[in-house]
Amino acid sequence: MFIAMNAFKVKKDSGDAFEAAWRDRDTYLNEVPGILHFALLRGDTEEDAINYSSHTMWKSREDFDAWTKSEAFVQSHRGGGSTTPLLLSHPEVSTWDAVLEQDFQSGE
Repeated sequence: MFIAMNAFKVKKDSGDAFEAAWRDRDTYLNEVPGILHFALLRGDTEEDAINYSSHTMWKSREDFDAWTKSEAFVQSHRGGGSTTPLLLSHPEVSTWDAVLEQDFQSGE
């Protein structure tokens, strides 16, 4: 498993608009081989910012790399500039290879 994340520092008064931009966009992820999961995460609020992270889970790094070179990637990022005025800084990308995986059935 491979995980790719983008960390965003969103202006404190722009959280609702940032979330709406993500919610209302065309992602094209449902057409991409190897995608397992997507989540937009809201973190702690700082003095002047709200922390967000986009989180994608992939079967492999190769699947993620193929997506970044695909037309689906281009299409899904076409409106990305619309959130730029809502940010305090450029997003920070981080990628992770799973070295240990465990699945749990909670409450069963």
